[in-house]
Amino acid sequence: MGPFEKTQQPELWDEKRTAAFCGCSVSTLQKDRHFSRGLPYVKLGGRLVRYMSVDVIDYCRMHRIDPGQQKAILAKQRME
Repeated sequence: MGPFEKTQQPELWDEKRTAAFCGCSVSTLQKDRHFSRGLPYVKLGGRLVRYMSVDVIDYCRMHRIDPGQQKAILAKQRME
């Protein structure tokens, strides 16, 4: 089989499910796509938009903010 075996195929989410997971509206996802920003997505059949669950989760991890780490960075910058 190819790079994704049957048990490894990522789950595809529609806009509604993705928006609910991310805590935003469907129109926000649509605007992000229009302006080439935000989550990576898959376009099937020319119009059908889907988001790979692994991409959504990875995106959230990459944009995670740790308040404790932010405080340490700011304190270090003040000392310099």
